[in-house]
Amino acid sequence: MKWACYLGVIGAIFSYCFAMRWNVAIGINDVVFLALSDLVLGTFGLAFSNLPMMVLFAKITPNHIEATFFAFVTGTSNFCNGVISPFIGSQLNDLFVGVTDKDLSKYPILMIISLFTSVLPFLFLYLIPLREELKVTGANEAPKAETEMTTKISKDTDETKEEEEESLNN
Repeated sequence: MKWACYLGVIGAIFSYCFAMRWNVAIGINDVVFLALSDLVLGTFGLAFSNLPMMVLFAKITPNHIEATFFAFVTGTSNFCNGVISPFIGSQLNDLFVGVTDKDLSKYPILMIISLFTSVLPFLFLYLIPLREELKVTGANEAPKAETEMTTKISKDTDETKEEEEESLNN
């Protein structure tokens, strides 16, 4: 997850460089600069943020609700990235900066705000437990409890099937 934060900061720096037109000053075409910065960093950033989150949730999800939980996590992530983030960004722009399609003079200010907000996830990284912390707290015992739960569920299912067969035979 920390790599996703690093890539987010690097992407925000590149966005600021693009807003200041520094890429043109050093002779890099806009299309090439955007392809290398947004496309590459966006793809790697997405991979480094979504994959660890999905692995973490896959490990803590109880049996028999994996699909529901995956749909919930994916839907929540899409809602945050596709609705909430753009809404907050547009509200910040409308209330404080005032960039419009006709006046882009304050666009670099938006990129500075983006740069500062890309650093915010570093404040919350401590909330994600490290592998060593999980071993100390005994989180590796979860599969044993999960196996016992699965065994109990399968026994209950077998008993239910036997009862249904008996009722059909009578």
